[in-house]
Amino acid sequence: MELSIRQLRYVAAVAQAGSFTRAARRLFITTPSLSQQVAKLERQLGVKLLDRTSAGVRPTPAGREVLARAARLLELHDEVVSLARTLGAGPEAPTAALRVGFLPGTAGRQTGRLFDELRGVEPSVSLTMKQVPWGDQLSGLLDGELDAVFARPPVPIGELPHHLVLTEPRMLVVSRRHPLAGRVEVVVADLSDCVQVEAADAPEGWRAWWALDPRPDGSRARFGSVVHSLEEMLEVVAASHEVGITPQSIADAFPRPDIVFLPITDVSPASIELVFPPGPLSRPQCALLEAVTRVGAASDG
Repeated sequence: MELSIRQLRYVAAVAQAGSFTRAARRLFITTPSLSQQVAKLERQLGVKLLDRTSAGVRPTPAGREVLARAARLLELHDEVVSLARTLGAGPEAPTAALRVGFLPGTAGRQTGRLFDELRGVEPSVSLTMKQVPWGDQLSGLLDGELDAVFARPPVPIGELPHHLVLTEPRMLVVSRRHPLAGRVEVVVADLSDCVQVEAADAPEGWRAWWALDPRPDGSRARFGSVVHSLEEMLEVVAASHEVGITPQSIADAFPRPDIVFLPITDVSPASIELVFPPGPLSRPQCALLEAVTRVGAASDG
C-alpha cells in the first residue's frame, strides 16, 4: 500500500478546520475533490478517519491515532522540502531544479521566449513540467511537489507570492459548421441560443466565470456535455454544435481546421499568474520570476 503525503495533509487539514469547505479553501482545491481524496485514503486504509456530524467534522478514534503519527511525518516532510530548497538555492548547487505546474497554453504566446530567457538567467536549470487539473491548480505548491504554477484565475491565490504574467482575450470556440463560425467576433448576447460544454471537477466560481454564467442580463448559460480536459472540450466542440470559452493562448496553441476561435469583445480579459509556495524564493524560482519579468518588459516595449 502506498500512501501519499498529500492525502495525509488533506485529512489533517479537515480535522483542524472542522469542515471540508473551510479546509478546501485553505488547500486551494474544490470541496468535492477534497472529499474524494479523503474517501480514497479511507478506502486504502480500510478504516474511517473522519466523522461528519451536524456540529462539524471530527476525527474518529482511529483517525486521531493516524493523525497523531501523520503529524510527525508531515513535519519531517516539510523539513526535507525546506532543506532541499535551501540547498538548491546555494551557489554551490551544480543544477537548479525547478518543477513547474501548468494548464494548457502555459504562458501564452510568451512560453517559448520565457523558457529561453530562463535558461539565459539560470543556465544550470533542470526543468520539469507537470500539467495540473482545472480544479486543483495550486495544491502541489503546498505539499512540496511543485516550485511554481502558471495558474489561470479565478483561483484562491490569497497571500501566496504571485506575479501577473499576462492578460489575454477570452474566445468563443465553435465548430466550423456552427452558425457563428463565419463571424469575426462575438458579444455575450450572441451566446443566448448556444449550448456550452461544462468543465468537470472545476470550482464553482472558476466554472461560472469561464462560462459567463450568469450573463449580464441575469440569464443563465445552458450546458450540454461535461468535459474533463481542454483536449476533450475541443473534440466535443468540433463534433457538435456545442461551444466553449477559452483564452487566446489556446487558440494560438491548438489551431485546427475544424474549429474557429472568435474574440468575445464585451467581457473582461483572462489572465495568467505565476504563483509560488509560501516562504522565500529559491535561486531557480528567482530565475523564473526574473525571466517572466524580462519577457513582460520586452513585450510592453
